[in-house]
Amino acid sequence: MATAALQRKPRTLDRRIRAAVNPPPGLAERALDIADRQVKLLSRPVDDLMEVSGIARGRIALPKETVGLDRRPHEASVRVEPQSRRAHAPAADPFEPSP
Repeated sequence: MATAALQRKPRTLDRRIRAAVNPPPGLAERALDIADRQVKLLSRPVDDLMEVSGIARGRIALPKETVGLDRRPHEASVRVEPQSRRAHAPAADPFEPSP
């Protein structure tokens, strides 16, 4: 898949830097760290696009279901509540009465 190709790039970069004559100390490690971060950042959108492409071409079927929108705000507030508590910014549940 496309992400496998992205993941090979840092290893290629590492080999090329290490093969260079007298590379500065730590250059390979810093370059590899940067490349790894970039691969991680790019892999998710690439995977998402591949999935969307599969859906558009009919290779992946999405089941259709009726979803009540009245539950979604509550589910979202429950999902973000741990992060908001850690950030000392409590998330308000839109269906709970304000104090």
